[in-house]
Order: sequence, then structure tokens, then C-alpha cells
Amino acid sequence: MTLAAVAGFWAIFEYRNDLEIQRIKTALELHKYYAKEYSGKLDHLLTREQEITNRSLTLRLRCDYYSEEVAAGRLLETSLKLPNCAHISHDHLNILQSFNSQVTTKQREILRERIVSALSRIQSIDGRWVGGISLFFRSVIICVDRGNCDAETTIGLFAKDMTAFLNSVCPFHDRLSSENRIESEFIALFLLKYKVSKNIYWTKDNGRESLFLCTYLRDLEKKINLGSISHEEYYSYCD
Repeated sequence: MTLAAVAGFWAIFEYRNDLEIQRIKTALELHKYYAKEYSGKLDHLLTREQEITNRSLTLRLRCDYYSEEVAAGRLLETSLKLPNCAHISHDHLNILQSFNSQVTTKQREILRERIVSALSRIQSIDGRWVGGISLFFRSVIICVDRGNCDAETTIGLFAKDMTAFLNSVCPFHDRLSSENRIESEFIALFLLKYKVSKNIYWTKDNGRESLFLCTYLRDLEKKINLGSISHEEYYSYCD
């Protein structure tokens, strides 16, 4: 009887081990397919030149806003003097970060809206790419939810690209269909469910409060964190 029980337990262990290996393999196969079929489309959303322009614009707008707030007495200049904002570069990021402890939530909201508004004016986006990539990411999420893909492996392979996709697309949600917006929220919910680090995509910044750039995704994050809506309820809504 004891030997039979041990054999039974061992069979269950081997089955579970084989199942876990298969889940990891499925996640890897999905990522291989994504790298072949979709990563170029994600690059198409923002060219390298656009990405550099966006980062430079974001730094300049942040510098301009902090300069305005210092002049108005709403921020105190730190020991690291603000540079000429017209010539700011990534090398000055530590100066901007020196204001983190002073910047209020309201000031962050004002700055973020300025950045999103500026990005939406200088870029164009192709809805065909948005739809194709978002549907693929939905398939990846469903694979995890149904237990066919290993969650940890999937997050490791896809979380950064999912976050980059959302933050590239969200400034244009007014130009996209309601379905595109729901798909974006579905992807965001998945990242929140598995507690993806807010610094996976952004330059590490101790003052950063969210994984997302746009207000409507940040509002979703707040609802989840406050417990006013559960992941299950929101998944049901997105479906």
C-alpha cells in the first residue's frame, strides 16, 4: 500500500512537472512567433527617430515646467541648478529627479497632460498595427489565464513590450476605436494583476508613481489598487 501511494504521488509529480514544462514551452513558442511576426510592427508604431524625439521632448517639457514652478515659488531649486531647457539631454536627468520629493500629485498631473498633448500633436499612428498587436497580446493573456502558458515566463518575455505598446498608443486613444481602447485596458489589467514593476519600461526614477503614461490607464491602476474593482470584474467588462 505504501509503495503504491509513493508511486501514485510520483506519477502526479511527474505529470505536474511535465505540464509546467509544456506551459513554459508554449510561452516561448508564442514569443518566437511574436518576434518573427509582430516585433517589427511594434517598431513601426514609433520609429527610432520618433522615440528619440519623444524622449527629448519629454525632458524639455519637464524642465520647462519645473522652471516655471521655481519662478512662481511653487518649487524650490535644488543644489543641482536647472540647465537651459532648450539644450537639455538625458545627462541632465539627475537634475530633474532632484525635484521628485517636492513635486505634488497635482503638479505631476499637469505635467503629464502637457506631455501627452504634445506627443499626440507631433506623431501619427497606424490603427492597423494597433489592432493586430493588441489582439496578439490578448491571445497571450488568455493563454496564461487558461493555464496553457506559464505566467512568470510570459511576464518575463512580454511585459516590457506590452508596456511600451500601451505607452506608445495611449496618447492617441481619441483617434482609435473603442475596441482598441478596451484592448489597451485589458493588457494593462494583465500587467497590474501580475504586479509588473513601474520601472520595467521607464528610466528608473524613484519619483515615478505609475507604470503608465496616460491618465485613463492610471485611473484603472488606482481602481485596482484601491480595491474598487477586481481583476475578475474588469476582465468580464473587457470581454
